Amino acid sequence: MTRKELHEHAEDLVTSRFNGTLAPSDAGHDLTSAAHGRIQVKARSRASKYLNWFNVRNVHLGDFDYLVLMEFHADGHVAGAWGMTHAQVGEFAHSVVWSERAGQVTKLAVRGDWKHRADLIVLDPQVVR
Repeated sequence: MTRKELHEHAEDLVTSRFNGTLAPSDAGHDLTSAAHGRIQVKARSRASKYLNWFNVRNVHLGDFDYLVLMEFHADGHVAGAWGMTHAQVGEFAHSVVWSERAGQVTKLAVRGDWKHRADLIVLDPQVVR
């Protein structure tokens, strides 16, 4: 599964879980729901050899209310999903760096303690792309 396909699958799962509506591509968030407002979704594969971070761009702009971070096994099955409020992103962040290409990037460690403090999200494995 490509990174784009992985992200789209993650969006589908979260949209289903929160009874949400996908947002336009230029909205600064991925979907909206009555329970969590504007939701940003980030996905990564555990098969990634060098990716030790969830990178969330431009948190300071406030374009989302709730962040969902998802990990997938190499076969595409969900390994875990966690949610946090916009305020918690700063609390759980390992660091914030500047990138010429991406702007301000907030980094959350893949093996970080935040996973024990964030909301654990149970997703419906029957949602298929």
